[in-house]
Amino acid sequence: MNHVIRLKRLLLLFWAVWLSVVLLSNLADAGKGLGILGDSWPFASGNLKAISDTTAKYGIPDLVNGMLFAGVILLGRGSSFAVLASRLDFSRQGSRSHGRVPGVHGVSAPVECLSDRR
Repeated sequence: MNHVIRLKRLLLLFWAVWLSVVLLSNLADAGKGLGILGDSWPFASGNLKAISDTTAKYGIPDLVNGMLFAGVILLGRGSSFAVLASRLDFSRQGSRSHGRVPGVHGVSAPVECLSDRR
């Protein structure tokens, strides 16, 4: 296997794992915010509190903060999906005509750069 391809695969694997951990920590933070998980739960991102603290000076209601945080979670989910889908697509051997996953590469520019096979 070409060392450049191996490096690209390792980078995609790293980002897939990293973005999955970020997504899980945001989901745990949402669980704490909804009261599903207790405040003593150690694995949470703290991003919901950061959003609430940032918007507090503007008098933004908690419902809007929750919607903003839902956007963070959806964006994280999309990024995780993009990296994982690119990793799966990139690991395919054979035809070069399947070099892209439709509708996925617009989510994250680094993913598009790493998975582009020329």
